[in-house]
Amino acid sequence: LFLGCNDLGPEPDGKQLSLIDSGGSWAQEFLATPDTVTAGSVVINYNTFGSSSCNVPAGETMATGTGVVTITAYDVYVPPGTACTEDFGRFNRSVTLTLGAGTVELRLRGFVSLGNNVIGDLRRTVVVK
Repeated sequence: LFLGCNDLGPEPDGKQLSLIDSGGSWAQEFLATPDTVTAGSVVINYNTFGSSSCNVPAGETMATGTGVVTITAYDVYVPPGTACTEDFGRFNRSVTLTLGAGTVELRLRGFVSLGNNVIGDLRRTVVVK
């Protein structure tokens, strides 16, 4: 067993940011999003990582700006000191976005450094036709 990885406290609704970078252990599907997609509903696949006993996916939020969509991934909050199994797995997740024609930068936000509480974005630019 090991202790819960991240200790930045819960978000107001009892969630915590997800780990979105496996440190090279597994490929991140988000980075394989096609360069060009068709306007309308687009399914974006991504992965989060962690212990199967402590990292339970809890949805995501989307924020849009001019030419940017930020997807923030969440897990159920795990209090500091919680004992977690040592398995380290990949959770396959997806979100459906409605995109109009143009170029958009997709950003996936979460923890990018296991145990160091570094929050960051993975970025992928796509052309929407």
